[in-house]
Amino acid sequence: MDWQVNDVQNRQLAIGKIGNEPEEIRQLLDSWSQQGMSLEKMMVCFEHTGPYGLLLAAMLKEAGVRYVMVAAAQVHRSLGIRRGKSDPIDAARLAEYGWRFRDRLSASHLPSKALLELRGWLL
Repeated sequence: MDWQVNDVQNRQLAIGKIGNEPEEIRQLLDSWSQQGMSLEKMMVCFEHTGPYGLLLAAMLKEAGVRYVMVAAAQVHRSLGIRRGKSDPIDAARLAEYGWRFRDRLSASHLPSKALLELRGWLL
């Protein structure tokens, strides 16, 4: 999973790549805190990717980080047609999307445990 953190002026602060494993996500959140990034003031914007997105959402919620799960098509439509497609480019576009629409985005919430069980995605 590629990621990018932008500041309040939409300037890139940090970029990286981690696996979709709980320990790696936990280490990323710890590193952001150690770098002086306030997790409580952050808003993480990411594409809904089924079980991987739900794992990330659960861990962000546990850490007190607001998050917005968006559909990939929504991001691509809102930012216009652009050339290039790769995970780092997608991370940059998601960071830009989150910044550009920050006043219109509402924090996402995890589905109920019952709904997750029905989908077979129980964490």
